[in-house]
Amino acid sequence: MNGKAGGDADGSDSSDRAYEAALAWFLAEQRVLRGVLELAAAHGLDEHCWKLAWYWAPQLKRRGRLHEVLTVQRLALTAADRLGGAVALAHVHYDLGHVSGRLRDYQAADLHLRRALGLFEELGDRAGVGQAHHGLALLLSQQDRNAEALEHGVEALRLRRAFADSAAVAYSENMVGWIRAHLGGHEEALVHCRRALELHRESGSRSGVADTLDSIAFIYGRLADYPRAIDHYEQALAMYQHIGDPEGEASSLLHLGDVQLAEGLSRAARRSWERALALLGKIPGADVSEATFRLAIRSADGSIAS
Repeated sequence: MNGKAGGDADGSDSSDRAYEAALAWFLAEQRVLRGVLELAAAHGLDEHCWKLAWYWAPQLKRRGRLHEVLTVQRLALTAADRLGGAVALAHVHYDLGHVSGRLRDYQAADLHLRRALGLFEELGDRAGVGQAHHGLALLLSQQDRNAEALEHGVEALRLRRAFADSAAVAYSENMVGWIRAHLGGHEEALVHCRRALELHRESGSRSGVADTLDSIAFIYGRLADYPRAIDHYEQALAMYQHIGDPEGEASSLLHLGDVQLAEGLSRAARRSWERALALLGKIPGADVSEATFRLAIRSADGSIAS
């Protein structure tokens, strides 16, 4: 699943070109955007400040620039505090919680997400409440607190189904499937994830498709169906490469290597881990420990030759 919660539109060749052009623009204009955001914060243009941060954050996350997201969202929080509006505060606290969790600052993430949940509840924003429960499910799952995570995941799914928002439902279906897989309910997990994959394809979310393919691959790995696991990881990798998500690609490569090793494909496993390490090395502040550990331990025990 790779711990993400956003999505991208998919579709025809023309929409692909538009998407890639938008990505290129964001990459080229990052310094300008940062300057505009800081200027807005300095001059008290608080509405512009928090909304620019909100729109920009998904692109920064997609490129693995999580520390920059944190800096940007802290500026947004100052602006939202000055505005005093619950809507701005709820969304900024949610984004701060999400990125803090991905940076493994779990205490800060929990505080921000629970603050967002309370604000969305005060606003009567049931979609926002569902989003906050989804964020808490992800955060707790990251800490292997899966029984608690499942409660929030199921509640998020219930709320999102009530709104018939197929894109949001798809993310929650995948989340619940991911958590159930970690609790040992593999067949039930597959039902959720297959439903998520169908909905993501219908709604056009390429990032959702990639994350769900990764989840299904993980489940097949747990079921020791390694050929299917490898096939789904490779499909996920192709999608992550297509949308320009090096962090998601690296995560799938790590786990692809694990199932390749279990299938007896030791040289392929080493190549996957080396590719993951190379990708992570290009992402500012990325954690390379899992990749280096896999390569070091397998080299030390002689099970994988270079």
